[in-house]
Amino acid sequence: FATDYTIRFALSYLKLKFKLNAAEDDERSANVAYPVSACQCDSAKVCKDNVPPKNQNSDVYICVYTDSADIVISDIKTLTLTQDSMAFKAITNADPSSVTTKSDMGTKREVVKTRLVSVFFIDGSNTAVTVSGTAVVTFAGAQRKLIRFGNRALDDAADAGESEFSVQVAIKDNTPENDAASSVAPIGQYAASAFVAMLVSGFVIALDL
Repeated sequence: FATDYTIRFALSYLKLKFKLNAAEDDERSANVAYPVSACQCDSAKVCKDNVPPKNQNSDVYICVYTDSADIVISDIKTLTLTQDSMAFKAITNADPSSVTTKSDMGTKREVVKTRLVSVFFIDGSNTAVTVSGTAVVTFAGAQRKLIRFGNRALDDAADAGESEFSVQVAIKDNTPENDAASSVAPIGQYAASAFVAMLVSGFVIALDL
């Protein structure tokens, strides 16, 4: 009886130890995360530094990329342009708006093109637009891992989860005052030139007399 009890105790201990080790391994795996990065870029997916402020209705290219060897960008689920309380949804549930396009997806660097709509240029008090979104990432092969995003754990052979990104886009100050000043300046210059021309003409006439 003692021997049987000892064997059962040893087996229970081994099972408990196995469960504890498995839980620790799962927890280590669950803490693996796959963030993505984003930048302003061109149509060739090349990131650009010190991009000049953009005008109303200008196209803006946003590249989303990852440096991880495990994943690729499989889709852009959401993309929103915001400025204070104003917002323009460029992509909703992976569906782009009429002024937004996405690259083919499935690589480590993808690009979205959208437009800086006129609503961001009405006030002029804020000269930046925040472009934020959610990328769907997929394992780059037949890998299977347990991934935790926030409080959600995913165990899937294909989907690695979702990752958020954000980019600041500088815009020009197109307030009515600035527009009026830019339109008045040429008129003033023209008036000054005309006045000088009149003086010269009068001086030439006086010499002829």
